[in-house]
Amino acid sequence: MSLQSLNQFNQHPNTNRYLAHVLSSFPESPQITEATLNNLSNWSTVSEKYSLKICRSTGVYAVDAARRMYMDKHLFIQALNYFGNLSWYNENIVLLSGWGVVQVIADHIDSKAFEEDVKLIAVKVLLNFSVASETIEAETGEEDATISMSIFTSGGAHAILALMQQFSENAGLVLNAVECLNNICLERPGGVAMPGVSIVESLLPAGLLDSVVNLLRVYDYDEVIMEPTVELLASIVSSDKAQTNLVRSGVITSLVSIVETHASNEHILVNATIAFNILAADVSLRKTLSDAGAMDTVRNVRARSARTSLL
Repeated sequence: MSLQSLNQFNQHPNTNRYLAHVLSSFPESPQITEATLNNLSNWSTVSEKYSLKICRSTGVYAVDAARRMYMDKHLFIQALNYFGNLSWYNENIVLLSGWGVVQVIADHIDSKAFEEDVKLIAVKVLLNFSVASETIEAETGEEDATISMSIFTSGGAHAILALMQQFSENAGLVLNAVECLNNICLERPGGVAMPGVSIVESLLPAGLLDSVVNLLRVYDYDEVIMEPTVELLASIVSSDKAQTNLVRSGVITSLVSIVETHASNEHILVNATIAFNILAADVSLRKTLSDAGAMDTVRNVRARSARTSLL
């Protein structure tokens, strides 16, 4: 088929219906499935209308193909691209999650068969999913779960943390991973962000605190990475189990340094202040906080906020 013919084919009003038929009719053909997913992925970027139609008519087949033929690297990459493009719309995220896509990605995100760039795509897809606040309707007898909770229960959070540790020099992967972990570690009852302590505590044995401290030191200059990292740290320090290791980790000194480096970044300042206030509630940590200059930093932040509010 020539490029002109292919363009005409893609612009035909029945293309979506035809591709859905192809995807469902040849479930055992990796080549046909890969080519079809590629077409659908491109077609889904035309508009929200097309994206929603494609997900409703082909999503379940795409998830099934990724689940069964994940060993085919090229097909799995096309599936990830397909899921990523569709995940711009929350309705699609809910549908795909209900069909089990989160579990499929979580099961294979750390596969040794995939290169670093493929793992990055997978982390990006889960990050897109973690932003959605909708819930997935559970089976009878079980409670509905948020998308973020499904990433955690599927093992995705632990896998993402492991990738962040393994590829700590890959700034792009680190940024997407820490943003995703930050979303997962936040509960949102009534739309209000609250620390998800139970999730944090389950990730602590896997090295969550040490990983965040490492980011504070390695990427201290990178404001974009520091924003979600400091916000994630505010959730971590809410855990009593984490606080027992805080002094040893050196996180207080590192956080003070980050605040001084990015003094004009309101997002970092607010979340650092939250972390310091939580820690200050523990009498045993107050001297450590004071020695590190944390209290002075909090006062400076409050003074700046007060001056700003008067302008």
